[in-house]
Amino acid sequence: MVSFSVINSLLSRRAVKYSSSIVLRRPYWLSSKLYYSIQVENRVQDKLVSVKWDDGKITDYPHVYLRDNCRCPSCFDPQAQQRIISNPIYHNYANATVKTACMNENKDKLHLEWINDGEHTSSVFELDWLKAHRFTGDDE
Repeated sequence: MVSFSVINSLLSRRAVKYSSSIVLRRPYWLSSKLYYSIQVENRVQDKLVSVKWDDGKITDYPHVYLRDNCRCPSCFDPQAQQRIISNPIYHNYANATVKTACMNENKDKLHLEWINDGEHTSSVFELDWLKAHRFTGDDE
């Protein structure tokens, strides 16, 4: 039998506030698409992919950062929301270089092809993820 104090603690203002804040917080991948890129440039010499957003801001993503944060099924576990480090193609990405960078037809995903990355030839990033993880000098 559940004691009265346990029921009170479950219904307390703090417990309700805590549980409702979890319910109300939505991860970026459940949000509606608010940002769309208007230009993508692969700067191979600088090892950067530049994305110009529709708000006019430009974000430079280092190739090594994009390779390390690849969202493909062999690199990232969507259930656990973490990278798969035991994956056989995981190695030092210091020399990771993007061969091509382009948007898909719907303009909501960035497709990358990698140069000399063994079995791992491509990566796909949703623009919402890139926007949420961009490097900025100000708080957004």
